[in-house]
Amino acid sequence: MTRAERLLIAALACASVAGSAQALSFSPAPTSFTASGVLNLTGEQASTKCEVTLKGKVTKKGVVNITSLSFKGSSQCTGTAATALPWKALASGPTLGKILNFGFAGSFFGTCGPGSVPFTDNSSGVWTLAGSIPGGCSVNGTLSTSPAIVIVP
Repeated sequence: MTRAERLLIAALACASVAGSAQALSFSPAPTSFTASGVLNLTGEQASTKCEVTLKGKVTKKGVVNITSLSFKGSSQCTGTAATALPWKALASGPTLGKILNFGFAGSFFGTCGPGSVPFTDNSSGVWTLAGSIPGGCSVNGTLSTSPAIVIVP
């Protein structure tokens, strides 16, 4: 077998292995969505629960772009704003994802993030977030998406 034949066989083998891996994405696509719920936000010296509404879009390729996040509730919540928008959500497993560049700031918390916040998807459009981001901050809580945005192969 010549060197060229061996290289061709190796290239074909690599292509078949790469093609068999399933890419994960979000569905339905394309669509706009909202997500609402309560997040426990913790800064270096403060912690509170805030009602939040997130707005985003799933692209036709199944990628989530988060374009806004608003806070309701106490003055600590209403005095907080999302930073580093837009954010992107990526699927990292059949029920696992992460929101990239997640960040918020306000006089109550200081500056938190940006950082990656992992979440689980219950396959019915409910995302449970739990993670730490730069600035000594953490984010925990549940968001319900409408329409239901889920991770698919």
